[in-house]
This record gives sequence, structure tokens and C-alpha cells, in this order.
Amino acid sequence: MAGKLPRLAIILGSFVTLIAYLYHVPNSEGVAQMDRIRIISASMKIINFVGLVSETLGFAPAWYIQRNSGLVLKKLRKPEVNTNLEIKDILIEDVPARIYSPSNLNNDKTKLLPAIIYYHGGAFYMGSVDTHHPLTRRLALKTGFIVISVEYGLAPEHPFPAGIDDCMKVTKYLLDSNNAKKYNIDAKRIAISGDSAGGNFAAIIAQEFVSKSISKNIPRLQVLIYPVVQFFDFMIPSYLTPALHIFHFGRAGQVFQLYL
Repeated sequence: MAGKLPRLAIILGSFVTLIAYLYHVPNSEGVAQMDRIRIISASMKIINFVGLVSETLGFAPAWYIQRNSGLVLKKLRKPEVNTNLEIKDILIEDVPARIYSPSNLNNDKTKLLPAIIYYHGGAFYMGSVDTHHPLTRRLALKTGFIVISVEYGLAPEHPFPAGIDDCMKVTKYLLDSNNAKKYNIDAKRIAISGDSAGGNFAAIIAQEFVSKSISKNIPRLQVLIYPVVQFFDFMIPSYLTPALHIFHFGRAGQVFQLYL
């Protein structure tokens, strides 16, 4: 019995240390919704660890494990109740997308609404319209706008500039008034938005439309959510000392390699 106690203490100590590591989020004082943030942070730590082990043992690359973890989370999501939205998966210029429209339009093509074209995040190699579905669905419900979520090609199978080209195709198509009317969209009232990698796409696309004569209409608003704005210097404060440690910024170089 005495010999088992040290072993039990080691096991319990290791377990407590693991829980503390998963639960701990540095610089979290005063941050709202910390319970949700801790769940996200712990999930990412576990997924990154599984990916590292898989890659080290030669099973599958870490990026593949990280990307497909989103499919597992999708299966765990609760079924949706009626939300007064009509949700369809469509193709725009051969690019998959998901459109969220108010269900009371009743195919009335004369009623034109503002729209948000959304480019999901995921470090250029993860994410999908499915992983961001709760966000884009909520965006459509809260704004009353039509929302189009773009399923752009992901690295490394589709490296730069494939993803941004897909997003540009969809955006250019919908900024044409004749095309926009097919989806009850007012081409003169289109905003573009994205988080992380998608924020990078939104910033670039906005600059392209403003600086070049690409189309008669241009995006009226850009909303950038923690966008990636540069890949040249990883020694700046936002990488080294972020206000809230959720993402592993030390992997930025690896993401850059996958993207290119």
C-alpha cells in the first residue's frame, strides 16, 4: 500500500497540472465571457497537442488534424430551431458559398436588402462556412441583412493567392447590380467582413476596389475582426505580448509556410 501512494500522488499531481494548464489563460483579468474563452483556449491546446503527436508519429500532418477537428465540433452542435432565416448553399462564379436571407422575402425580387459578404478565419488553412455558421447566422438575425459566407480554397492544397481570388470573384460578382438582384441584394449597400485570415482578405479586397476601377460599385463598409495585416515581422508586441493569450502566435511562421 505504501508503495502505491507515491505513484497515486504523481498521477493526481500530473492530472491537476494538466487541468491547470488547460484552464489557465494569461492576462485574462477583466475580460468578459472568460468561461467561453477558457473552453476555446483549452480546446485549441488539446487539438494542437493531438496534431503535434500525430505529425511526430507520422500519421497525419498537424494542420490536417487541426482543420478536421472543426468537423467533429460541428457534429456536437445542437440542431437549430426555426430562426426566420432561409439558408442555402450555393455557387457563385464556381465558388461555394452559403447565403442567409430573411424568410419573409417570399421570392419578391423587387425588395433589395443590404448585404454582408463574410470571409471566415482559420489561419488560411482551417475554418469553413460550417465552423463559422453560428456567427454568420447570428449576424444575419441581428442585422436583418442578407449574409453571404464564402467557402474559399484553403492552403496548403490551395496556396496563395487562391483563397483571396475566390473571395474576390464572389465580391465582384455581387457588386454588379444585375447579379445582386438575383439574391435580393442592393449592390450599392454591401459590406465586407472577416476574422483573422478572413480579415486579411477583407482589408486587401477593400483596398483593391477603392484603388482600382474594378466595378461601378464598391464595398460601402469593411469590418475587420482581429485581422492578419502583415507577415514580415513576428517580433512586434502584438505577436510577442498579446493582451490575451488564446492563440499560439509562435506558430505564425509555420502558417506562413503553409499559406505560400
